[in-house]
Amino acid sequence: MAGITTENTFLIWVYDLEEKKYHHLSSTCKEIYGRDRDAFQKNPDLWKEIIHPEDRARVEKELSSVLRSGHRGHLQYRIVLPDGRVVSLFHIFLPYPEADGRVKSLECIVRVVTGHSEIADFQLADTDIFRQLAELSNEAIIIHIEKRIVYVNRAALNMFGAEKAEDMFNKNVMDFIHPDYKEVVEKRIAKALKNGEPLSLEEQKIIRSDGQEHEILVTSAPLYYMGQNAVIALAHDISLYKKSEKARKDSEQLLRQVIDLIPFMLFAKDKDGRFVFGNKAVAEAHGTTTNQLEGKTYPELVGAEPEFEQYLRDDREVIESGHTKYIPEETFTGADGEIRLLQTTKMPVKLTGFDTNCVLGVAIDITEQKKAEAQLRESEWQYRMTINAMADAIHVVDEDLKIVMCNDSFREWLNELDIDSDIDGKKISEAFPFLGPKIFEEYNKVFKSGKMLNTEETNIVEGTDIITDTRKIPIIEGGKVKQVMTVIRNITAKKRADETLKKREATLNSIFRAAPIGIGLVSERVIQTVNDRLCEMVGYTGEELVGQKADILYESEEEFERVGNVKYSLIEKEGTGTVETRWKLKDGRVIDVLLSSTPLDLKNHTQGVTFTALDITDRKQAVEALRRAMKKLEEDQQALTEKNVALREVLNQIEDEKKQIQSQIQSNVEKILLPMIISMENHLARDDVNYLEALKKSLMDITSPFINKLDSLYSKLTPREVEICNMIKNGMTSKEIARSLTISVETVHKTRYNIRRKLGILHEEINLSTFLKTL
Repeated sequence: MAGITTENTFLIWVYDLEEKKYHHLSSTCKEIYGRDRDAFQKNPDLWKEIIHPEDRARVEKELSSVLRSGHRGHLQYRIVLPDGRVVSLFHIFLPYPEADGRVKSLECIVRVVTGHSEIADFQLADTDIFRQLAELSNEAIIIHIEKRIVYVNRAALNMFGAEKAEDMFNKNVMDFIHPDYKEVVEKRIAKALKNGEPLSLEEQKIIRSDGQEHEILVTSAPLYYMGQNAVIALAHDISLYKKSEKARKDSEQLLRQVIDLIPFMLFAKDKDGRFVFGNKAVAEAHGTTTNQLEGKTYPELVGAEPEFEQYLRDDREVIESGHTKYIPEETFTGADGEIRLLQTTKMPVKLTGFDTNCVLGVAIDITEQKKAEAQLRESEWQYRMTINAMADAIHVVDEDLKIVMCNDSFREWLNELDIDSDIDGKKISEAFPFLGPKIFEEYNKVFKSGKMLNTEETNIVEGTDIITDTRKIPIIEGGKVKQVMTVIRNITAKKRADETLKKREATLNSIFRAAPIGIGLVSERVIQTVNDRLCEMVGYTGEELVGQKADILYESEEEFERVGNVKYSLIEKEGTGTVETRWKLKDGRVIDVLLSSTPLDLKNHTQGVTFTALDITDRKQAVEALRRAMKKLEEDQQALTEKNVALREVLNQIEDEKKQIQSQIQSNVEKILLPMIISMENHLARDDVNYLEALKKSLMDITSPFINKLDSLYSKLTPREVEICNMIKNGMTSKEIARSLTISVETVHKTRYNIRRKLGILHEEINLSTFLKTL
């Protein structure tokens, strides 16, 4: 049954006029009004709407008077229950004015009565009606005289945690008040007794019998009770309400904070484009706060009309169609004038207080994403350009070991190895069948571990060993290895060079150890290493020398400094410093040393200086002996020179005698032999005459310098060749020479060939007779 009409059914409600909501509503609400408390919370004016139409004006008038005057009022009126029945109620209005006289809250006490007569007043007294009313009430009722409790109802016992009324009777009401509120309560009690007026609702705190603290909402009024002035207090435990209210506010604040922390714009707008709600991101984008945002349109905040028109069209489309709309990209001009790109989703939503649907929107700023995408495309282009520009061979494979990319260096290397470079999309095993199973194990390891793997591999390609330094680098997306980049460096030549270098190093070490001269390395003039020969020279072991300052080897500190100055000065000028010095051996002997030093790095001597040390003691002694020998040789040379002068005088004298003899022979030939030959010409045959003529010319040549000159210039000529040369010079033909010498003409020709060869005119275009006449 909706509504109970039993007389004296009783309820209390407290209403906040500013917040327009009930702070308290007794559980007997449904018994009296036929509606539950939720109906009144949703519609605070419901109690007026159910008043009988004939009584509404009178109730409104009384209520206005109470609110205007701030004094309590009461009247009897009728209500209509949901089933149509009419119930008569007696209503007491208790206003609680503020200091400025304005009534902020209103407490009402309502009970069911029968009949329709007005009740002129409502004096609470120790009557059966009062007790029934008090005991049925869910509100705590306490009456105290001079602060001594004289009456409590069951609701009060429950509130204070007492089991029976005797536990509270005659106790000081202040014993139950929290210390923080004692002074306030004392003043309120005094005020109620002095003014004779009810006090406004106020929050206080009490201490229950079990020691717990509870918050209550209390109103007090003066009362004449049991023949004395008393104070009646009506209280309602609001601890749970306060906790729930605090939890609600905390929840609302947390929700607001969460919404404001959302990095994208979250908003709601009505059909006219006015903001109903917007989070912090929306407010900041519009250059305002969340509170100032509500009720404003986009143009009122920013002023970008063209964009607003498009926004409004989209909003109304969503409201009218009732369907969600996804806008992949739209422009937004913020309060700072910067144009951004948004990705927006709009959906219809029903909000309290609006007749039609509104738009709930979520807008994500994709400006940076778009820029990033553009940069990514640019980066990918640069990445490919960079990869292609690298000298190392590079290729990338996916999880199926298919080649998805390779650079130009890799293709060029494949072409050099005579391997097909068209490998895009092919599996590693298909593109390079010569690879062993170990390679595939390495790829699987990188895909599983997500760590780079560096290996040195040797593969046989077309019968040739190819050695590579290979790095397999994981490319991770979303925490998983999606691809592997393989960077290959052909180190075949390097490995061979390293082997050669090792051999050279071994050779140098061998030379270092076996060198017949001392070799060492110093840094900052401290000995770092020495060879065995140096140790033999100075008599120290390597352990005794290494780590020691080099002055350990010198005859004196002055000599050590002199050598250093000279040596390093020469190094600065020429790159190498060579100086003679004297070293003191371990046994005390002193030797002469030729020291030559060269830095490992000409620009940084701290890297170390190598030196060679040659024991030149014996050489210096040999040089001294040589010097003495040279001196004696010079003395002997001087004596020889004097002897040569005397010998030259003897030779000159012999040459003069030789010339006299030659002149004498020439004279005898001309005076004695030539006349005899001329006389013989008249008595000989023609052939003999020719021979005789030749004999005459030979005699003339003997006395001339031709033969001597021919012998001196061409000493390789045989006597027969010299004889034939003389005949040719005198104009004899080959036949004449053959007859005269009783030889064949062919022999003469061969002899002429040999003569031309020995005279160096074999291939010259010159007559032999003419050439001989020039000598």
